Amino acid sequence: MTNESVNNINFKDISVIVQGPIIENETIYCLKSIRKYLPGAEIILSTWKNSDTKGLDFDKLILNDDPSCTYSDKCKKIPFNLNRQIVSTQNGLKEVKRKYAFKLRSDLILTNNTFLEYFDKYQKRNNEFKLFNRKVLVATIFTRKYLFINHIKYYTPFSVSDFFIFGEREDLEKYLSSLNLMNEEDAYYFYNKEEDNPSYLSNARYSAEQYIPYNAFKKYFPQIKMNSSKDVTEENILQSEIAIVNNFIVLPTYIGGIYTKKYAYTKYKFIAEGYGLQGLYNEYVYQVDYKKYCDKDFKITAKESKIQELNLVEEYYKIVDHFVRFFRPTSSISKKIEELFFQIPKFSLIFFIKFIENSIKYRIKKLP
Repeated sequence: MTNESVNNINFKDISVIVQGPIIENETIYCLKSIRKYLPGAEIILSTWKNSDTKGLDFDKLILNDDPSCTYSDKCKKIPFNLNRQIVSTQNGLKEVKRKYAFKLRSDLILTNNTFLEYFDKYQKRNNEFKLFNRKVLVATIFTRKYLFINHIKYYTPFSVSDFFIFGEREDLEKYLSSLNLMNEEDAYYFYNKEEDNPSYLSNARYSAEQYIPYNAFKKYFPQIKMNSSKDVTEENILQSEIAIVNNFIVLPTYIGGIYTKKYAYTKYKFIAEGYGLQGLYNEYVYQVDYKKYCDKDFKITAKESKIQELNLVEEYYKIVDHFVRFFRPTSSISKKIEELFFQIPKFSLIFFIKFIENSIKYRIKKLP
């Protein structure tokens, strides 16, 4: 590694699209971390008109008209910001002229540039649903096979994280540039319908993580069909697994050196290893699919989570899915509690899970 490149990728060949709102005490550190770990990279800040960008370090500024959000639940008024992400990302991509594009949320902070070391890994592929010239890096967080709601497993085909996306410019353009905004009919697709929405967080036809990859893949592969997030078949589950492993490298944030205060627990290896138990891809789950679909001779090096062997899966779900959300308020005290909790050694945490689960049981029932 030199001061100018990692893995033969020169930082000067990278354009970083920082998209989203200007977040106090976060966006400024996002931009500073890019300067620190990707010196020479171009920073394109794509945000909203009337945003206060004073004191921020960037090379190009795009001030977009806010398309506004839809609401994933008209009653609870939960904002669904997919269209905002599409507009700010697409307009940022229009300004990219360098070989590589790196789409980054405005609340993400780089802690190193290790993610670049993984761009050449897992490059064997099969010919099915091969969309990109080279595989694209995405995060494990919300790249998932399924989710659990009230202990029921719901498969979620074509769910790929949109937190950060790194790849060749042409590949990101192919993936993101032709997307249409989600219309109101799709945003409220499950609202007042007799059938239940498989996701308790949204009435939208597809989750944000499904909308982008599904629309990209169905454009180039018309045999891929999924009428809504509830339209799950053995065929589209298989198509999803092949499409994801054939086009993406799913990278845990703790490995890639990308941190978000919103999901602070993602920096802990123990939690990341357990993603597979929640239906999210972790390094082990990805390697299993890579061996299955892309490289039969690949030797799996990641380890399966030990939690499952101790029959503590249910408690683990509750800790990660509920305990963290309980302590997510932005107060400094809550953040300190969260940090201390996840610094408990792995073996100790396993034995504390049952105790913690019981102690917050009444709070769990009140969570959305």
